[in-house]
Amino acid sequence: MNSGRYCYKTLRPHVGNFFLLVSILTSRLACESRTTRQHVTRCSGCSARFNRLKAHVTALPPAQSQIASDDPNASVSISGADSSLRAIDQYRHNVNSATARLNAEEDTLGSLTLMLERAKELGVGQGTATGSPSTRLVAKAEVDRLIESAMSLGNRVFEGEYLFGGDQSSTAPLAGITPPFTATPPTGNRRAEVSSGLFVKTNHNATEVFLDTGTLAALHELSQALGANDDVAIKTSLTSLDSAHLNTQVVLGESAAQSEQSLVTEENLRALDTSLRTFKSNLQDVDLEHAVSELVARQTAYEAAMLSMSRVINLSLADYLR
Repeated sequence: MNSGRYCYKTLRPHVGNFFLLVSILTSRLACESRTTRQHVTRCSGCSARFNRLKAHVTALPPAQSQIASDDPNASVSISGADSSLRAIDQYRHNVNSATARLNAEEDTLGSLTLMLERAKELGVGQGTATGSPSTRLVAKAEVDRLIESAMSLGNRVFEGEYLFGGDQSSTAPLAGITPPFTATPPTGNRRAEVSSGLFVKTNHNATEVFLDTGTLAALHELSQALGANDDVAIKTSLTSLDSAHLNTQVVLGESAAQSEQSLVTEENLRALDTSLRTFKSNLQDVDLEHAVSELVARQTAYEAAMLSMSRVINLSLADYLR
């Protein structure tokens, strides 16, 4: 009994120290567990943000990717490039519209050329002694139809307006099959802006194509000569037809030159568009493959840290004391 009391008295200080140590270790472990859980909670939030960012970067189209640099000059340059690209889109639209009008004009001039050539064939055939009043009347009827067809070409509607109307594109430029063929001769030309402050003529007006060339006048002259059964007048009209034919080819050549200019302009605008888009891309677009790889690497490191911390959380007091 005395021995037991002696042992208790002897061990009492040590037992107290042991429980004190256990209390300290338990408190420390609890503190570290709370700290670890806080880190895990923050890392869980980081994980969600990483996953969202990864998905966003993977799906991000180049045109909407963030600027790779915080350089304000880059932002200004990108804004300027966007503005220039919008202007180029409008210029290209204008050029395409001008090209379409020129193509329509060339088609019209080609048809007009064939009409003049057919009229000359009729004049040559009826300008000899073999021509009779009846055959000349038949020829006159065909020439009159050619005049009506030429008038119809002059009043051609293109994209909702008169192709050869000039500045008065909402009014039919030609009226009547006899001189002067119009109540108000069209004036002015449609122009397209192909660059800042640079305008080009898209096509001719009816005055230039049908009146100044002498086309309608020459056809009318032949019709009158055939109707009058006048050999001399028929031969004289052939000269007028030759002159109208030549003048029409001059206009056709001008139209072809304008078409070529439009094609060159379109090529230049396309090249400029490509250059600006490349310039903008170099400033703006992020390397998606590199960004995703970096995010995956960081996420892997984060997951390893999470695993390590989860093991710490699950430590018991016995594990801690080993």
